[in-house]
Amino acid sequence: MSLASGPSEERPASDAIDAVVPGDAAPEGDDGPAEANESEPAEIRDDAVPFSGYSSACGFPDPREASPANIRTHVLEIITRDGPLLRSSVAKLYLRGCPGVSRLGKEIERTLTRAIGGLISIGAIVLENELRPGDPDGQVVRLTGAPPVRSRPVGQRSLEEIPPSELLKWLEDRRPTTGELFPDNRDACCRYLLERAGGQAMTLSKRKHLEKILSFSRRPPS
Repeated sequence: MSLASGPSEERPASDAIDAVVPGDAAPEGDDGPAEANESEPAEIRDDAVPFSGYSSACGFPDPREASPANIRTHVLEIITRDGPLLRSSVAKLYLRGCPGVSRLGKEIERTLTRAIGGLISIGAIVLENELRPGDPDGQVVRLTGAPPVRSRPVGQRSLEEIPPSELLKWLEDRRPTTGELFPDNRDACCRYLLERAGGQAMTLSKRKHLEKILSFSRRPPS
């Protein structure tokens, strides 16, 4: 079942995801028995609210039982709707839309990682390292050919779930009216980003996260 939404939108051709890609295999199922999510009403998708519309009513298949091609189909749906997004966020949203699973075990994580790798190998999506290579906080996936940066409302994302390139775009959009911001005043940058991301408390971990982005970001060209 697709995510609940308003008017239908055009989707990219995705016939290639049905093809067998290297690494396709039946799930090993070492995460134990399925733990079904409690029944919940369908969450209406609002394209103006990132990460909205995911609930067990989406009916994403259990990664331990579904075919690799079927899993890729739904992973591609997530990236189509909410990309660019962190690679780690794909698993979170998949689980929210999967009625048969309530926790991310190692095998499920590996299966979803293989699905992302399969989509990369067939050219359906690309992965950008926006921070230091291998840093999961900077691994961003998006559709091939899609804009590398989208400036959006926070939606249902936490500060840590917003791609580094999008945070930097927020600063650039702010700079014409507030010259003190990026890149000259880091404290002002951090305070502005935190406020725009929902006004959360500036904890040590959030400060370190923002400082890392300001220091090591390798934002792709717009």
